[in-house]
Amino acid sequence: MSDEHDRLRQLFDAQQMAPCWLIQGIPVQARLFADQLACYILASPLNGHGMTVDLVERHIKNGSFGNSMVIQKNEDASEISVDQLVPVFDFLHKSPLIPGFRVLIIDSIDQMNRFGVNSLLKSLEEPPQKTYIFLICRQLAAVLPTIRSRCQIVHIDENVSIQPVFHQKEVGELLQCAYRGDFAQAQRLCERLCGGDKAQYDVLAMALFDVLYHNVIQSKNGNEAELWLLLTRFWEEAKTTHLDRQHAFMTVLASIENPSVLKAAIL
Repeated sequence: MSDEHDRLRQLFDAQQMAPCWLIQGIPVQARLFADQLACYILASPLNGHGMTVDLVERHIKNGSFGNSMVIQKNEDASEISVDQLVPVFDFLHKSPLIPGFRVLIIDSIDQMNRFGVNSLLKSLEEPPQKTYIFLICRQLAAVLPTIRSRCQIVHIDENVSIQPVFHQKEVGELLQCAYRGDFAQAQRLCERLCGGDKAQYDVLAMALFDVLYHNVIQSKNGNEAELWLLLTRFWEEAKTTHLDRQHAFMTVLASIENPSVLKAAIL
């Protein structure tokens, strides 16, 4: 964990952490930093909700934790629109669904149009109590001075290694790509999620297997159960034989549409 992460955790534990933060760095690294900090805050005993750390983190990964919200550019859009901020103001100014703190992540503020930025200024100036807002950006120069002046700034070193958190929505998008055989789109999504760090494919694979296992339990489909076993076996073999993680992960995705691909890779 980075020194900056430790510093912010200590500030939070002492209840001296500022409510608004501008996290500058390579987008994937900055997002991972924000995700991990959000998990730490929302799972803290200071919340008083009595939920275990594992349960809170699982809900956050699934996008089902009511005190957490992430806003990001739609895949087919060039920017974050002001319309996407409509649920943000409800989230910030209504009573929280769960006792404790709330966290809003905007990924990325330099991809938001000026109307959205202007509408956000009031919330940054007077954020609600027990609310933390993390704004991600690549370059500080691309962020309006009115935003910068309302935030504490943290710089993420590109060499910092942070354990990634992958959300159910992101994994679901990968599965949809696999089901329709759109592997070019799947590869682009993987590169966006993992940011060129092939070690992160291990974590992405575990998130994918968790979703697939959940599907097996829900459907009680024997064929899906057999596929899940093949997938996990293949991934374990890939690790022990030091196969390229990115290539192995794409083989996993291809096998979801066509299991014979995986059987051929194993046998």
